[in-house]
Amino acid sequence: MKGPSGWWGRSVVLFLGAWLPACTGWLASGTPAAPAAPRVLRAVQIAAEWESTCAVSVDGDVYCWGSECHGAPVDGLFDLVCSWPKKVSGLSHIQSIALGGLMSHDCALDENGAVWCGSPQDGFARVELPRATAIANATAFACALLVDGTVSCWNAGIGKGGKLVAMPIPGLADVATIAARSGRALAVDRAGVVHAFRGPSEKGQPAVRLAVDPIRSLSMAEYHPYLDIHVDLRRFDASARDEGGHTCALLVSGGVRCWGGRNERGQLGMGRACDEDRCSTDFADVVDVRLPELSPVVSVTTGLEHACALHESGNAYCWGNNATGELGGRTRTWFSGRPVQVGGGFHFIQLAAANNHTCGIVRGGEIVCWGQNEDGQLGRAARTPWTMVAAPVAF
Repeated sequence: MKGPSGWWGRSVVLFLGAWLPACTGWLASGTPAAPAAPRVLRAVQIAAEWESTCAVSVDGDVYCWGSECHGAPVDGLFDLVCSWPKKVSGLSHIQSIALGGLMSHDCALDENGAVWCGSPQDGFARVELPRATAIANATAFACALLVDGTVSCWNAGIGKGGKLVAMPIPGLADVATIAARSGRALAVDRAGVVHAFRGPSEKGQPAVRLAVDPIRSLSMAEYHPYLDIHVDLRRFDASARDEGGHTCALLVSGGVRCWGGRNERGQLGMGRACDEDRCSTDFADVVDVRLPELSPVVSVTTGLEHACALHESGNAYCWGNNATGELGGRTRTWFSGRPVQVGGGFHFIQLAAANNHTCGIVRGGEIVCWGQNEDGQLGRAARTPWTMVAAPVAF
């Protein structure tokens, strides 16, 4: 298995791989040929990062759209994006995916608990580890939660003799969930205790316990804050430098708590954005997000400067940046410090936020997306600047 090639190398591979499909899929007008009869893509899991989205279908296949295409056939010879969901070759019988971005391979967990990482160009290699129940991708490295409650990680694209060898993270046991992004990772054990770590290490560096209230799961935005910090009950103290991002947690009580970043766009859900002077220097406080509905939240997801929560009723609420409609609330405000309900009357069962767009799986398995669409990240077979209206992807 070859290592990650970087943006330029990967673009060249996509360029050459797109030549033959382009001969039949490119119209004289210079626009991509959309599917003749769009069908419904029903999914069991979705993942979004930067300007792309991928989904695992009910049949266990992987489809991607937006920038990169993650190995799926691109729209055209000089159009290295996917405007609608396209199947990724080399993956089958998959139950979940974890996207790595331009500088890393993607990873997939199959129905038997085996983990595969790579790309259609380089091939997918099986990671040497026991049966896994969940995976997370931090770009520079990826991790798996194993059936025994421990966590093992491996460097992206780096193996011995073409093999990807995972290393256990010391100090982690009885783990319930894991999360990773931008070179950092978190694990939550069954007692709700949060542990931070930075991937595999020859020195066997253990995970660090964070002083936070008991939680169920976490979601980290791109450029989230350093994790070697101390979070107490209501304040956020950080001696490390600010990377500009934020983190949101689902509490054991079903509430949502966010911290980090600078809150310029209200991404902490505290009802307002921060003062300009404070935005330039400090982290924002830990904030308990107040949703219009009082009963529990079941999941939370974070984009670059926005976040969304899935309520047990099936309603979705988003807050933060809305410059490209990523809140889905059919409001033209540039940002909102208060959660707004995603319109359309959908009953959501899963959400995934990326840089400037958001997607969700609704009851029945259909996928809807809203927000930025210049790279086709909404999967509607046509690229438009952006939209605040949630609508199904085309297939």
